[in-house]
Amino acid sequence: MGGRRRRRATDPRAGEDPRPWATVWRAETDGGVFWDDTKTTILFLTANPLDTDQLRLSAEVHDIKAALRQAEYGRRFDVQEEWAVRISDLRRALLRYADQPLILHFSGHGNAGAIYLENKIGRTQPVAAQALARFLAHFPNIQCIVLNACYSNEVGDALVTVAPCVVGMATDVTDVAAIQFAEAFYDAIGAGKSFAHTFRLAETSAEMEGILDFVRPVFRGHEAPPATPPVGKQELAELVPSAPKIWSRRLPQIAP
Repeated sequence: MGGRRRRRATDPRAGEDPRPWATVWRAETDGGVFWDDTKTTILFLTANPLDTDQLRLSAEVHDIKAALRQAEYGRRFDVQEEWAVRISDLRRALLRYADQPLILHFSGHGNAGAIYLENKIGRTQPVAAQALARFLAHFPNIQCIVLNACYSNEVGDALVTVAPCVVGMATDVTDVAAIQFAEAFYDAIGAGKSFAHTFRLAETSAEMEGILDFVRPVFRGHEAPPATPPVGKQELAELVPSAPKIWSRRLPQIAP
């Protein structure tokens, strides 16, 4: 496929390079892996319809870029932004980057079984999980999907069939917690960690910040995250005070 070059997994460096594109992102057809000559695009999609709580999405992309800028392998990633995303914007963006490895990051509102894009007048356009999965199945270059929205873990159940790694949230996510989780996630990605290791580092960072109950990330993928000893709620409360709840990324009830 044009724009994508691979080395065989039998390359002497295979299994030694710590970067995620060398250890996780494998082409199913020939066992190849992605190497240095292919940049990875992080496609940052936002939707904050007029009939939903306004979120600090620009702060999230700012912190993601800052994390990658200071990272050892940050130059291997290219952040592309799409704002106020409609279904047509999603389609065009994925077609634009279809020939390179891709991390798909959605930030905005969600609810059980759907994420929320915008329609032509800026109001909510629900996108059901199964419909989204059938659409994304046409883009095998997607290596990881991050759904930084409330209750998006249920959407992740459907998307794990079309991507090697999906991260969703199992609770009513606050704006502050969503941003801090994303920053930690891309700190680890930029350091060359695998997706599973990246997830666990971001999760335990949220735990140390005292915001884990306000994000509750869930990992689904072909690689199991490394085990972390559990910490009880009471023990955590004694270590770190809880963060205040600011804005929710769950879509409120909308009158017909």
